[in-house]
Amino acid sequence: MPKQYPRVKFIIDRKRDMFALKLGDEYIKHCFPNNMRFVGGKDFSKKERLKLAKSFAENRYEKELNIFRSNLKVTERKWRKHEKIFFRLVDKIFKNYPWPKGNYRGYISAFYRFPRNISQKTFAFPAQYNNPRFVNFDLLVIAHEMLHFITYDYLQKKYHLKPSEHHNKDNFFWQFTENLNVLIENSKMWRPFSGKFVSGPYDKKAAELLASMEKIWRKNHDLDNLIVKTFKLKK
Repeated sequence: MPKQYPRVKFIIDRKRDMFALKLGDEYIKHCFPNNMRFVGGKDFSKKERLKLAKSFAENRYEKELNIFRSNLKVTERKWRKHEKIFFRLVDKIFKNYPWPKGNYRGYISAFYRFPRNISQKTFAFPAQYNNPRFVNFDLLVIAHEMLHFITYDYLQKKYHLKPSEHHNKDNFFWQFTENLNVLIENSKMWRPFSGKFVSGPYDKKAAELLASMEKIWRKNHDLDNLIVKTFKLKK
C-alpha cells in the first residue's frame, strides 16, 4: 500500500482566529505587526492589549476579507506545488516514518503570530506578507508547523518522550523541536520554503541548546543520533 500523506485543507475561520486570543497575554503581546509592537510594552495593561487585539483583527476582517480570500487561494496553489518536495524531504530526514493521522487544517490569520494545535492538527498562517524578500513566508510557516506535527509524534511514539510547549516549566522537548526546525530551515535543501529567510532560536535558553545540537547535527545529519545525544538517552 502506498504511503499516505496529509492533505492540508486551507480555510478562513474568523472564530477560530479570534479564539487564539484565549492563549493569553504572552501571545497577545506578539500578535501585532511591527508598527504596533509597542502595544506589548508596559504602557498597556492586559485588558487594553486584549481590546486592541480584538479591534485590530475585526478591522482587518471587515476591510480585507476579499484580500484574505484571494491570498488563501494563492497560498493553497503554492502549497500544492511544493507539497511533494516537502514530503520527500521529510521522508529523508525522518527515515520514511509514517505521518500521524488527522484532519490537517491551516487557517489564515489576521494576526502576526501563528499558533498550532498538535492534537487537532491545526495551525495558523499569515493572511498577508508584504516583504518582497520573503514572498514565500506563508510556505515557510506551513512547513514549520507541519514539521512539528511529525516531530512530536516521532519523539513520543519512538522514544516515549513527554511533550511540552513554551509555557511549560520544563519545556526542553519544545525547545528541541523548535531548534530542529531551525537546523532544517537553514539548510540548503529547505530553500524552496525558506528562501533568504534565516531562522533563529526562540530565546537565550534555546540558543544555548541550539549550539550543542548544531555540533551533533553537523557530523552526519542523523535525526536519531541527534535525539539520543541531546536527550541523553541510552541506546
